[in-house]
Amino acid sequence: MASSINPAVVLKRKHSDDDDDIDYELCLICQRKSQEHLKVASEHGWQRVLSVAQEREQLNDTAYPIVIKNIHSIEHLDFSNTSLKWHKNCYSSFTAENKLQRLRNKQKTSEPSTSDSDGLSHRVSRTSVSATDWKRCIFCQSTDVDNMHRVSTMGLSDKILSHAKYDLTMRVRLADVNDLIAADGMYHLQCLVLFERTRSSADADNRLDAFSGQSRSTNMVPFHM
Repeated sequence: MASSINPAVVLKRKHSDDDDDIDYELCLICQRKSQEHLKVASEHGWQRVLSVAQEREQLNDTAYPIVIKNIHSIEHLDFSNTSLKWHKNCYSSFTAENKLQRLRNKQKTSEPSTSDSDGLSHRVSRTSVSATDWKRCIFCQSTDVDNMHRVSTMGLSDKILSHAKYDLTMRVRLADVNDLIAADGMYHLQCLVLFERTRSSADADNRLDAFSGQSRSTNMVPFHM
């Protein structure tokens, strides 16, 4: 008479060289003993867990590093010959779409965007520009505090803030400022001149591009079939 097979032995067998730490009699996700009912995984559920584990790894998730490692170590197992289990709450928490979306949003905010309306290749994030030291020149932020001038008229304050909208670094640096007099803004005269010259040059280029585009459209001869 053939001997019977103990199902517990089947559950505990190794599926790869890396899954020694997985106890298949416990919840695959938390690997803890508890009074909560263990649910036998469906193939659809297993595919969802695999997909989520891969995405969490790509999103640099730090909440489930061991779980992700364990899942990857058995991702090629023969599901039909394996009885995986998990707690309903563990499965729901690990695969929750709202938590995945938060990870996606977090990654997006940590990456620079690919373009800017001014045609520049990358947008400067707040984290890439150090906090403004108002005891230094607002333009160069150097430790050279000699020959400093204070912004003393609203005309100059408005002019700098207006031009700053088109300069990524200055736009971030002065993002929360609407009055440079009240902010005790300081500057080197040569830095102000360079800033205005750069902005004027950019404006001239934009006007030239606009004029060139208008000229091309005006000189085009319509062709009728």
